[in-house]
Amino acid sequence: MADPSIAATVLAAAEDDERTAQEVQKAEELGAVTAEIVKDDEKKEEQETTVEEAGKEEEQMSAAELKLGPKLFLSSIELFSYLYDLLHGWVVNTDLNKYEFLVVSELLKEGAPHKVGAGISAIQVRMHPSWKSRCYYLIRSDGSVDDFSYRKCVEKLLPLPKSLFLPNGELDLDKVVPGAKGKNRDKENGSFDGAAKGRGGRGGWAGRGFQGVRGGRGGRGGHGKGGRWT
Repeated sequence: MADPSIAATVLAAAEDDERTAQEVQKAEELGAVTAEIVKDDEKKEEQETTVEEAGKEEEQMSAAELKLGPKLFLSSIELFSYLYDLLHGWVVNTDLNKYEFLVVSELLKEGAPHKVGAGISAIQVRMHPSWKSRCYYLIRSDGSVDDFSYRKCVEKLLPLPKSLFLPNGELDLDKVVPGAKGKNRDKENGSFDGAAKGRGGRGGWAGRGFQGVRGGRGGRGGHGKGGRWT
């Protein structure tokens, strides 16, 4: 007959082993949870770092400087806004004046050199026959004519921050040019206040360029007296 004390000792030892195993299992489970928490924290830190770096990169891209002809642009937004307002404010089928020509021709040479061809004689704003909207056109020295995208040039030379684009990849124009969608700027013979009034033409070169010009008395179709596009 087995000694009761031995059986009790064996039973106690078994219970101790079971408790130890349970404690080890709990410790392992706790360790796994802790490890998962640490991984989550590391992922969050990486994501925050990535977002922060992306934000800094966008700020740097947006704040970069670019000189085109006589004009210095301090950001991609300033460059885009200038070209957008010029496109939608200039009188169609009329050569850009000297100041704007120097700016836009330099943009074209640097942003889309394959379009230059025989050389740029003049640049106009015309209604695109297919898209039924305003578009920049270059007139080459050999008389040939071609349209070009100022947006593609901007994207190559001084890209806009990604935060200005919609999820589908389209540019949120109101973020770049506030109120642009609410203005009817595509009438074939339309223009902003002051455009094509008087005898303007020298305004950009003699004054301050397209934005903030004081108007001159040059050739037909330029900025009139006091003509400022808003």
